[in-house]
Amino acid sequence: MMSLFHEITPQNLACTVLMAGLLLATAFDFKYHRIPNLLNGCLFILGLTYQAYTQGTLGVLHGLAAATLAFFIFFMLYLIGAMGAGDVKLIAGAAVFVSEPQALNAALFSLVAGSLLGLGILLVKGGLPQYLKRYYFMLKTWVRTFQWVYQPPAEDEVAAEKFPFAIAITVGFSIVLLQESLVPEPLLNQAMNSL
Repeated sequence: MMSLFHEITPQNLACTVLMAGLLLATAFDFKYHRIPNLLNGCLFILGLTYQAYTQGTLGVLHGLAAATLAFFIFFMLYLIGAMGAGDVKLIAGAAVFVSEPQALNAALFSLVAGSLLGLGILLVKGGLPQYLKRYYFMLKTWVRTFQWVYQPPAEDEVAAEKFPFAIAITVGFSIVLLQESLVPEPLLNQAMNSL
């Protein structure tokens, strides 16, 4: 029987803690449409601890820079009502574990994953026609007036439903971790063999 890790390294442990935190946040988001501040705060502190232990002060600074970058990308979306505050704090807490380029990639992959998941929900629930009509109207207004006038979805519209974005953040970070080979090989093999 193969052990989960050949050796427990700080990197293996950090990857496990990060993914466990993201999966827990996803479960909370699905069930309650909220991500606890305590969870986000713990991720942030554990990420800083990992960075300090492995790279010292420079690691902490890079972790803070990665968190700031991811935070501001998602904060802009929060300001226009496209995302909840818990999602913004979650991506900042998760980004502390990775480098700045990895945080940027995770944010972008999360946005793509969220867009695809949202589109899938609209398709399954039949809300795509209303969604497209709203955006067609906004685009038409912009072409005529050169002003972007956001039209929020009606309360009964599928697009108005709360979307558990933590799953998209988890997907985004999973892609980055797999892409960067940060997931320990034995864990990856075990996951693939269980499929």
